[in-house]
Amino acid sequence: MTTHTWIEEAQRLVTTTETTSRGIWTLLAVAGQAAMNLALALPLTEAAGVTLLAMDIRQVQGEIEWIYPDLMTQRPPIAVGMVADHEQDAVKALITDLVAAATARGLQIDPALSTALGLGPGHYLGRGSTR
Repeated sequence: MTTHTWIEEAQRLVTTTETTSRGIWTLLAVAGQAAMNLALALPLTEAAGVTLLAMDIRQVQGEIEWIYPDLMTQRPPIAVGMVADHEQDAVKALITDLVAAATARGLQIDPALSTALGLGPGHYLGRGSTR
């Protein structure tokens, strides 16, 4: 199975993104867009939970933008593409990895961020609750 370049590029962000507010914002921006695109590719019964995850990610992203308004003018470093049927599992794993990476960076910056970033994507992606 081959994946689109955007998936591979997004996976690299998990290990290469800096531990800064911009880095956390970047990881969440890519995760949120990936979740929205995944929701578009899923049957309606599965899409609702993934859409809620995308909304939760966007909420946290918005709170970071409230603290650091200059981030609102930034663009993620990659363009997130559409999700093909054979890529759904890879994108679910990617979203989980991106949110976990954002959470880990948040803990390094300020332990209080761990609660705000603890989105528990497994709950929305059908992997059991991680909240």
